[in-house]
Amino acid sequence: MFIFSRADLKRLKDEFIKLYESDHPQLQQCMKNVCQILQTFEKDYRVSTEGSRIAGRIGRAGGAAMVAGLAAAPFTMGLSVFLAPVVVGVVGGTVMLHLQLSEKGPDDTITKRH
Repeated sequence: MFIFSRADLKRLKDEFIKLYESDHPQLQQCMKNVCQILQTFEKDYRVSTEGSRIAGRIGRAGGAAMVAGLAAAPFTMGLSVFLAPVVVGVVGGTVMLHLQLSEKGPDDTITKRH
């Protein structure tokens, strides 16, 4: 257990205030950097979660299109088996492109993700 006198406490208080005043700008810059890193992480996390969700939906749509293509194959002489993945690819690519283009920065330009 520590026992401090009033003089020790005053000295420690003055030393703390002096150090705080000298290091305050650097501490503020570090806090800004940490906040910026957290914002970037949160944004990337939201985008990756949304992308995973969309990819899952596109995968299910691809499976449904393949089943439909196989079911229609006897009537289209096999053309639907080749056409179904192309349709799913075009739709999936369009959705992903829209997702990328919808991420615009404050100046209405596409932001570059790191």
